[in-house]
This record gives sequence, C-alpha cells and structure tokens, in this order.
Amino acid sequence: MNLHMTSGTRNFLLPLMEKLSKENIVLMQNSQNTLLVHETESKKSKFQQPKSYQIHDSTGDLHRSKFIAIQYIPVTDERKPIFEFNYQQFSSSFTNTNGFQAARVLTPMKGNTYVIITAWDSESSYKNWESASPIAKKIQKEQSSKKELLTDPAYTSFYYIQTTDK
Repeated sequence: MNLHMTSGTRNFLLPLMEKLSKENIVLMQNSQNTLLVHETESKKSKFQQPKSYQIHDSTGDLHRSKFIAIQYIPVTDERKPIFEFNYQQFSSSFTNTNGFQAARVLTPMKGNTYVIITAWDSESSYKNWESASPIAKKIQKEQSSKKELLTDPAYTSFYYIQTTDK
C-alpha cells in the first residue's frame, strides 16, 4: 500500500476530493494548512505535486478519526534500516489505547523524511496518550537524539479531520 499527500487551500482541495470520491481519501486541516491524504495500491499519485510514501505499518481507519498527529522524522541514510526495524510493529503497540483510531508508519519514496501518523477520536485522547505512554516517550527521545538518528529536527503537525460540507 501507498499513501500520497498534497496540500493547498480547502477551496482548492475540495473539488479534487469530489473528483476522486471513489478513492480512499481523507481531508484534514489546521489553522495554517489543509492536506488531502490518499491511500492506494498505486505508486503513482493522482495528485499533481504529491509527497508519496510506502505504508510500512498500518492499523485502523483514518476516516473514523477526528484528530490527527503527523510526525515528520528526517532519518540519516545509515540509520534508515534501524528506524524501519524499530517501527516495524509500531501500530500494534496501540492495542487498547483509549481514543486511538488508526496509525500509519510511512517510508518516503523520495528523500529521507519518514512520517508517523496517529489518529484519535479527540485531541484530549492524543494528549493523554502522549503524556502517559512509553511509546510516546520513546518517539520524543529519538527525535531529540539528532546526532545519532536525524538529519534535521523532527517536528509534529496536528490536524482535524474535515467534513466536506461547504
């Protein structure tokens, strides 16, 4: 499976979403950005300027979610195999986590920035997990150990799943 993302204004992305209504597409938005996310078997994106990823690990349905955390982690070439090994079964670690809906670990088709998407029923569920979970602490520790793992600082963006009502 593959995942393609594109960004733009809501007014620009809504017609594209409607055009691709038979596809597995999710619209998400925050105060600065709107993303359209497409999960598909195809390596070729239907977007003009996508960021494309192979889905390395996956669980759940993004459509059921209301709050999304997307972590961007630029990994050095030497550490890519270690990173992939460490996150091989990432999504299974969420079993019975309150409010958890879905997770994706994404390997970049181009570049070195891995993406981890976690999807939640609410922002408060995410914050509860982030403050209490050993997995969240492990991610934070890895992101702060730039010398060993990262080429640039890692960062997290937060989104809300948007309805298509205009």
